Amino acid sequence: MRFSRCKLAITAALLGILVSPAVTQAQLSADRDGSKIILFDVPGAGKTAGALNCGNNLLTGCYGTTPMANNNAGEIVGMYLTDDGVYYGFLRSADGKTKSFTAPGADTTHGDFNGTYPMAINSCGAVTGLYQGSDEVLHGFSREPNGSYVQIDVPEAGTAAFQGTWPTSINDKGDVAGFYFDATGAHGFVRSRNGTVTRFNNPNAANGTYVALEQGLNDDGAVVGWYFDANFVAYGYVREPDGTFKTIEPDASSPGTLVGGINRSGASAGYYVDTSGLFFSFLREKGGTTTVFQASGEDAVEGMVAFTLNCGDEITGVTVDSNNANHGFVRFASGKIKIFDAASPNTGTGSNQGTRPTTINDVGEVIGYYVDENNVSHGFIRYSFGMMSANAELAPAISQRGTRRPPSLEK
Repeated sequence: MRFSRCKLAITAALLGILVSPAVTQAQLSADRDGSKIILFDVPGAGKTAGALNCGNNLLTGCYGTTPMANNNAGEIVGMYLTDDGVYYGFLRSADGKTKSFTAPGADTTHGDFNGTYPMAINSCGAVTGLYQGSDEVLHGFSREPNGSYVQIDVPEAGTAAFQGTWPTSINDKGDVAGFYFDATGAHGFVRSRNGTVTRFNNPNAANGTYVALEQGLNDDGAVVGWYFDANFVAYGYVREPDGTFKTIEPDASSPGTLVGGINRSGASAGYYVDTSGLFFSFLREKGGTTTVFQASGEDAVEGMVAFTLNCGDEITGVTVDSNNANHGFVRFASGKIKIFDAASPNTGTGSNQGTRPTTINDVGEVIGYYVDENNVSHGFIRYSFGMMSANAELAPAISQRGTRRPPSLEK
């Protein structure tokens, strides 16, 4: 029997964990009802209370720890902001150990609120992201597992403050995708591992083409994201490996659709807003079949926003309540939805506070951050199916699981 790459990734991640001889994707989704949440802060992360989006913060709430992505090995990459106003990258291993890093050329001047912003990690442990220099120009980077760096600058990228190159995703081949800014706006790019850069604009874009922040590139080379038309209406898209585009628009009357992630099978997840301002989420299979879903209850009064998905079509994102606070959710392949708060009752309940998942790996581990009442960010890991891999106190229980990295997913 020949397994798909998706099933291979799940099987490899589970090898040595499960005693049952065969586990299907449907069984995984049905059985992941139990969960445990681990909270963590990177040593040195700031704890200063402050307003959201202070300084030159590109992505997060103000001070604290912000995990951005995880892989099937249980490794987590992200950033943290210190009390003296510098961003550093971090890599957290499956045993809970963290390593801080700074991309060469990043501005670490206290109070400048510049630094290193890791965005994604692949199954081999290679990381991509961006950094800001003292001139506040954006530069991309790729960091290999051995700690070596490659700088990524799209030649056509602008050189003014807040222009430059912003990688968002890295696949298991080492290819990187993202967008870059010049004087006219945003444009997409893919950089192969050998350094070849392909630039692109959606043919219908008039005000920028963006690549998804959570998981914008798969191993086949398909890219997802969104673009703005002449009226600044947002549309989702998938760019196929051959360079052709397909528009993703679950509701033609929507004033905005964003796609957050694509998996190895070519399925994608995202969200749109309807004419009343309510958010809806969707799952789009590679062939175009689209399922729209929504949650009910007081935690989802303003709707549901899907960010990304894993190999088994399990989706994570947020619901938004009447205070504009966020709550995390997982939607299983069966359609069942679980809403959760990372650190209740310590999670903030004000506008833009609360729980914000970022990615979900093929084992079903969700990572992200929560913003407390002081607008400080803290990391979390939500484990499903009893697969708790990333806390030192749990190490004895998982000592025989190995690295949990899947084999090469290249064709």
